[in-house]
Amino acid sequence: MLLAHHQPRWARRAATLATTAVVALGPAASLDTAPELIGRETAASVAPPVAPAAVRDRGADTGDTMSIADVEVPDPLVLDSGEAVDSVKVWENQRRPELLEAFAEHVYGRSLPEPDSGDLTFDTQTLSDGGKKVGIEVTGPEGSASFTLRVFVPDGGTPKGTFLLIDHRGSVGDEPGSSGYAPIPTILD
Repeated sequence: MLLAHHQPRWARRAATLATTAVVALGPAASLDTAPELIGRETAASVAPPVAPAAVRDRGADTGDTMSIADVEVPDPLVLDSGEAVDSVKVWENQRRPELLEAFAEHVYGRSLPEPDSGDLTFDTQTLSDGGKKVGIEVTGPEGSASFTLRVFVPDGGTPKGTFLLIDHRGSVGDEPGSSGYAPIPTILD
């Protein structure tokens, strides 16, 4: 096991990338403290204490980018042009937009345009436990697609958190206890 102060450079850089990604996606108001937020030592302090085996067995860091198998991860504090991020202004006006664009291109994708109101239909039903089942159909140039949204509401008047489960298995039914893997009854208690 690697202790925190014996972390390899790749682990510190991974933490820098993760921390920078959070800063890049976070609200602009948090950039008042950008020098502290994007500093390497601050980010290094949150690095994972143990390297994953696939990376740990690969060997030492080889330069300005770290290698994980055949994937190269760029330094988040270097602009795409190769210049260093040396101020909040450069971060806000250049590097943050570069990272957001890279995440949109390679990770999250881009949001689709808002559909016209006539392109959406909703079929809402009240469930026996007081929750709701909403069938949503979206029509676009390539045809129609639909999905079902189920809202289970806890008993009592005390507000609770919201849990979102994307049920790609199709096994969550209209009753909270109908799923073998989604802990809906536990969440509702």
